[in-house]
Amino acid sequence: LLGNPPRVNEELYARVSKLAQEIDDQECRVRAIYIGHISRPRGLDEMVDALAIVNRSAHVRLWLIGPADKDDLDSSSNRPGWRYVDYMPSMAQESAFAYVERADVGLVVIRDVGGYASTDPNKLYEYMMFGKPFIASAFDAWKDKLADVDAGWFVEPGSAEEIANILLEISEFGETAASKGASGKKFTRSYNWETESQKLLELYSEL
Repeated sequence: LLGNPPRVNEELYARVSKLAQEIDDQECRVRAIYIGHISRPRGLDEMVDALAIVNRSAHVRLWLIGPADKDDLDSSSNRPGWRYVDYMPSMAQESAFAYVERADVGLVVIRDVGGYASTDPNKLYEYMMFGKPFIASAFDAWKDKLADVDAGWFVEPGSAEEIANILLEISEFGETAASKGASGKKFTRSYNWETESQKLLELYSEL
């Protein structure tokens, strides 16, 4: 069974780093990011509501990047936390990675619907690849795989309060987030597509 890890490529990092320098970001205490399909099942409302909560105490903004369910996006844009969202539709992968490079924490707070809880979350590893800690849904499969990595925080799906509390913790204790980010980056040095693809090549060879 092949996992779903990211590419680890020094040339990619160099291109992303150059693009990241060109991003004109608004000043804020913490910059969160979510990249992927945007909808309620993927935690849209919880992310927006968490921003409303945490901004009572600390200035936190969210880059929301990807194609969106129009009805869900229209509904969430009317929630109080939307004023702290910077939404961008789909963009080239390397451009999206540049925003990850500039962010402080990546979100993957999808709900427990369909088969999400048993997936191998590529977006989570992509955040880790760039040394960013994550806030992710507390699915058993995800927690078991990353139990010894200490690369982020797990929250109950649907809990805006838990997301907000962690964002506030990051704003107050940046060194903790940096340590978790470094652990995640180290993990992707051994779990990445370059190493995982060897399983496929070995299978081809056997066949």
